[in-house]
Amino acid sequence: MFQSLKKGMDTEAEITAKTLLAKGGESNQFIREDVDKALCSLVDNLSPQRAMLALILGGASHKNVQIRKTTAQFVVELVEKMGAGKILSGVKDITDRVLPTVANFAMDSSQETRYYGRKILHMLMSHPEFEKMLSKHLPGNLLRNVQDVVDNLKQKGLGERPSELSSARSRKSGHGSRSNSSVRGGSANSPAEGAAPVQTQRRPLVRTDEARMEEVKTMTDLLAANNWQQRYEGISKFQAMCETYPQVVSSQIIKIFDKFLPRLTDSNSKVNLYALKVMLDVVPLIKDSMGSVISLTVSAVAPNLSSKNKEIYSTAAEIMDALIDNLDLTMLVQPFANQAINATSKSKADMVDKVSCKFLVRT
Repeated sequence: MFQSLKKGMDTEAEITAKTLLAKGGESNQFIREDVDKALCSLVDNLSPQRAMLALILGGASHKNVQIRKTTAQFVVELVEKMGAGKILSGVKDITDRVLPTVANFAMDSSQETRYYGRKILHMLMSHPEFEKMLSKHLPGNLLRNVQDVVDNLKQKGLGERPSELSSARSRKSGHGSRSNSSVRGGSANSPAEGAAPVQTQRRPLVRTDEARMEEVKTMTDLLAANNWQQRYEGISKFQAMCETYPQVVSSQIIKIFDKFLPRLTDSNSKVNLYALKVMLDVVPLIKDSMGSVISLTVSAVAPNLSSKNKEIYSTAAEIMDALIDNLDLTMLVQPFANQAINATSKSKADMVDKVSCKFLVRT
């Protein structure tokens, strides 16, 4: 129904999401599988704002821990889809709904729900409006608790998912979130006393190619936008896609990097630095598919070694080290040597050092 009517179902989003989430709290494994598939379709086909509001109203404060966890999983999907710029734009029923909900997720009694709350905060915290919007929309005690969580994220990063997490929406680096699903919540229906527990493999929940390609198009359009805040948002979407759907980035890497690489030397220093930081984070995630863009990547990073901005310079140097640590040296020798030859006097020493010292250590 969602696939056929798409946004025509917006008016029914709230009651539909509430009903589906309630069924998802049942113990029957097969019902929960079908609920997850239906919620996947809801997220993919309804307008993101209506889907977000429907999920929050339907399950974010539910007494059932499983329903809160499921809600948090799908809210993560929608935050990735909408981007930090939209979430923190101040739009009614978005910013004022999402931030308190995410804050409560991050404080939830369930370890898995807390992880999803932290993940969303991690996705939003680099946006320039993040601190301002937190202060505006969270009450004092909750704000202080969330600030502690954010400080921890800045120091230690997001970290791994809880070890017991094996939901249908579980994402692993290098694999799609919906195409590699396992048993939700760690158990299916309780077996009879004395019977051996049965592990049920979940049916894969595959996101449509059309939906994925639409996300790629939205992201690349933002990366090439005239407005710096839109470019900034595009970078956030690029990072989220690398973390969530690295196989999609791999299959479209030339198209995506054609729009992303210019941001590494963006005229706006905030965009420039943010793009470099994201590049540093995603190298280990997409290293196996970077062969076709490595020369262009090195050429885009290298000019930053001449920057007077210390943070831009140091991040660029770290990217070069990350490329050496993660990629096959045979792919790097020529582009690194070319940059060492053609570098400015300020950056030549760094490039020569990378070629002569770092390469020798690896070999």
